[in-house]
Amino acid sequence: MVTIRYGPGFSETVGSIGGTTHQRSSAGPIIRTRTRTKCDRTTAQNIPLRLLPNGSCIWESTLTPTQRGTWNSLAALTTWTNRSGVSYTPSGRSLFLRHYVLWTYVGFAYRASSPAVADTPTPSWVMSVVGSFVTVSSFAGALYPAPTRVALWRSGELKPTINYPVATSVYLGTVVVTGPPAVPFNLISCASWPAARRYCIRLRVLELGNDPGPPVVSHNGTCSWQQRAFVDKP
Repeated sequence: MVTIRYGPGFSETVGSIGGTTHQRSSAGPIIRTRTRTKCDRTTAQNIPLRLLPNGSCIWESTLTPTQRGTWNSLAALTTWTNRSGVSYTPSGRSLFLRHYVLWTYVGFAYRASSPAVADTPTPSWVMSVVGSFVTVSSFAGALYPAPTRVALWRSGELKPTINYPVATSVYLGTVVVTGPPAVPFNLISCASWPAARRYCIRLRVLELGNDPGPPVVSHNGTCSWQQRAFVDKP
């Protein structure tokens, strides 16, 4: 799906003409193709989708009004940006669901009450494959408290000459990093990866210090900071 940010004069356009649909959302007006191409989802993509109904049920039936109020209060201080560059304030329910899906997916308990606002710095991890490990050769821009937990995903095999941000859907696990770590250090083993080829790695910060929950507000307006990098497995 392609999203486009509207300029003045088009913000009220709603409806379809030809193969194009104009619609409005809580984040602003968007335009998309009328027919959406069906894509068979991977198991890793289906897991978060199956978690959404569970999270919605917990929001409605398990959380107390006070607990929902903490998420609503935090949401009022939060700014997200959609793919068309439009900034908006999410609902408390959306904030909770993003937290719930991420943390349940990686195997940790969700938080009933919202965490404190955490504005993560903008770190830079330079990753490469050395031997049978993904190794961090440079780490700058952040002083992480101990422990800091990060989650890792990898893509399928890429063509050697193409760096395209394909889905990083193979979940590799979580790693606790004490910051600032000495470099170089081994982040995770790649011995079981299927072939000697280029891969895309996605690293996502899940936990800062002793606060057992992900940062909900980060420097780029998402629920937690993440970085993608391409590595070549020899």
